[in-house]
Amino acid sequence: MYGSTKAVIRVFGKGDSRIFEQARGVKQGIALSFRLFGIFINDMAQRTYLIEDLITWKDYAIQIAGFNAVGLGIFSKSIVVKTREGSHEAPLSQVKAKALNSTSVQIWWYPPDPQLINGINQGYKLQAWKGDVGDNSIPDLSMTVPPSLLDLLAEQTAVITGLEKYAAYSLTVLCFTSPGDGPLSLPVRIRTTEDVPDQVRNQRFEEVTDRAVKVLRNPPDKENGVLLGK
Repeated sequence: MYGSTKAVIRVFGKGDSRIFEQARGVKQGIALSFRLFGIFINDMAQRTYLIEDLITWKDYAIQIAGFNAVGLGIFSKSIVVKTREGSHEAPLSQVKAKALNSTSVQIWWYPPDPQLINGINQGYKLQAWKGDVGDNSIPDLSMTVPPSLLDLLAEQTAVITGLEKYAAYSLTVLCFTSPGDGPLSLPVRIRTTEDVPDQVRNQRFEEVTDRAVKVLRNPPDKENGVLLGK
């Protein structure tokens, strides 16, 4: 008998023909046992059964025995099958952020409840959005941070860089496992700090006289803050 995972919450149990050879009397079927649950299969030709609605990323001990009109035979030795990993179920909470300068923001968050990870925590994705936040949109900037090896439950922090100067962002954090990303945290709104303006464009002089000159220029491509003079 052996088992193999087919989906996140599915396990195959395949019967060993020796179970039927050892039964005495008219064989009526097999009994499939896993944990504290039991399933009776009356189809003598059936050698495969799909167990569904199991818990994600959990170990299950599976046994098989034949039965007839007299009763239940001897169960086979247990095999242990672990259901496959899933993605994290709940969004991260207690996310906060602080602008460090005009292009960097520090983010803090707490790891998820281990019972809701549904697998091995591979890390976190820190994402910055200038537009709408959602599954169908792409963040303007994203970075990956590994989980803390010192304390899996302690608050973590990281600095996301490369942001635009004096720009408003929505910041989100998510936990991911090998199968995929968990849900986004609630967005935290923040603006990077002001910086000096970019260089003015097309500066030129007109109407030059012995006592005056007219200076013309185009505004900078990016003001990077609130202009106090022109």
